[in-house]
Amino acid sequence: MNLTLDDESKIEVETMLVTIANTPVIGIKNLVAPDASMEDGLLDISVYPGFTKAELINYFIKTANDGVTPDGRIQRYRRKK
Repeated sequence: MNLTLDDESKIEVETMLVTIANTPVIGIKNLVAPDASMEDGLLDISVYPGFTKAELINYFIKTANDGVTPDGRIQRYRRKK
């Protein structure tokens, strides 16, 4: 995956999933962007490198049930575009 954030930051990462949100929760109760706000004009980008499919499923089950579930592998960015 190649990401360009705000036309400046270029990130190259191997990942199965990238989420882009302007609200903390997507779906039923899946927390993807704990600090997101619809009022700040920023997109919250989360990248999940190093996760297997099973780990991603388990991670989102935990966030739906427990809320914030820290995992040091997740890379989070806040940008305008």
